[in-house]
Amino acid sequence: MRKILLVFNTLKTSWPPDLRKLFVFVRDSHPIPTRSSITDLKVPSVKTTQAKSKISFSGASLFNSLPSELKDIENHSIYSYKKKLKTYFIQLNYEVDHVNKFSCIDFEGGDDETVMDEDQTVEELDEAKTSNFREENKNDTYRRRKEQTNKLYLTGKRTLIKRLSAKTNVSVSNEPTSSI
Repeated sequence: MRKILLVFNTLKTSWPPDLRKLFVFVRDSHPIPTRSSITDLKVPSVKTTQAKSKISFSGASLFNSLPSELKDIENHSIYSYKKKLKTYFIQLNYEVDHVNKFSCIDFEGGDDETVMDEDQTVEELDEAKTSNFREENKNDTYRRRKEQTNKLYLTGKRTLIKRLSAKTNVSVSNEPTSSI
């Protein structure tokens, strides 16, 4: 979102010319008018992954991926544009959640597939997964604590036996002790 806002500010306001040169509309660089050339930015051709992370490539690509009403910079102030951009991303996120509503695969759990009922919401599925995870985690924690307690108990018992046998000079095992 920051990159898109940077592109918008650069195109809309009088930012430094060096920054403005990074973002050129297709209509300004291409002699043949096309439908997309009205609002699309020219995306530089790059070959390396490092070049794809530059603002000239990633900013132009992100800006071009927006719907046409968000690419029309002339009709927006920075505040209205930011508000519409947030609304667009929230709506996009909602649509993705809505598509995933009916069938979700639990990738973290391995091969388990969790299929939702038609009347079940995403929040209910997340709550069910969370409660299952908590129950499994609680069982693991209980098991680990029990093992630690047993180890401490056995270590303490061995230490106590060693101290008693050293004081009384008596062996705890069934073998007789030899005194020289």
